[in-house]
Amino acid sequence: MDHASPLDLGFLSLISSGIAATGPLWEPLVRFADGAVADELLLTSERYEVWLRCWAPGAQTELDPAGNVAYTVVRGSLVGHDVGGDQAELVHVGETRSVPTGVRYGLADLDDEPAVSIHAVSPAVPADHRTDRVALSVIAGTAPRLPESIVGYAAHPSRRRLAG
Repeated sequence: MDHASPLDLGFLSLISSGIAATGPLWEPLVRFADGAVADELLLTSERYEVWLRCWAPGAQTELDPAGNVAYTVVRGSLVGHDVGGDQAELVHVGETRSVPTGVRYGLADLDDEPAVSIHAVSPAVPADHRTDRVALSVIAGTAPRLPESIVGYAAHPSRRRLAG
């Protein structure tokens, strides 16, 4: 098995939306930084990572085009757009979107209220290469906040509810 190749977007979408549905596990980790995106690594494996992203009003960033990404909005709304293009869409609570490898894609909280999203990323970024694009500081050694076993639990169809 090639651990460097990205997981399928459909599978990443299931992981993202499944973790999103487990609010009591990640809600205590929500924090906002003025005008920025605050990131918290929730879990990681050889093939993927799951991040909690907390968006202050006006915060924006570009997703890394080096891998597949699926994200689910769990609070507020985000505007997703292809960088350099003219396509944009508003993504609401409970909605999941996926972005394939190689696509330059931006996200922004253009609302007056903060937003929160769960991102599943594959392939996983090696710990010594992780960077916080907002602060431009290395966050190597960041430990995941949730056990990997939660993915099977969260992705099970019987748990596919998201409070709106």
